[in-house]
Amino acid sequence: MKFRNFKENVNHIKSIINMFEEIITDYILEVNEATPYEGFIRGKLTLINGSTLQFLEYITINKKTGEITTLKYRYNYINFENKLIFRYDNAPHHPEIPTHPHHKHLPNGTVTPAEKPTLQKILYEIFETLP
Repeated sequence: MKFRNFKENVNHIKSIINMFEEIITDYILEVNEATPYEGFIRGKLTLINGSTLQFLEYITINKKTGEITTLKYRYNYINFENKLIFRYDNAPHHPEIPTHPHHKHLPNGTVTPAEKPTLQKILYEIFETLP
């Protein structure tokens, strides 16, 4: 996707959250706009089964093209007992992974290759697992 500025990206994230209102019971967003073209968004979404999706994205937007570059991200999906279900991130601590630095952590300690997900993709992934 392309955006004219950081606020447009924030509005897009809010619209994604609204798309999943049937499974999201509450949410908190913390937005820190460093410039009109750069900043971070931190969120915590509480889901109908008591689990939470916590996420952080630090992005920049190219002023001319509207292209987003995600400098840092993580998405932690945690069950109602506060145990990890999965985490996507781009921390550079697994150089052996073919999609380095992008990867996915699983609850058994396994780290698997993964492309950078979007909030929408992750919410669909979660939605498919809910009863």
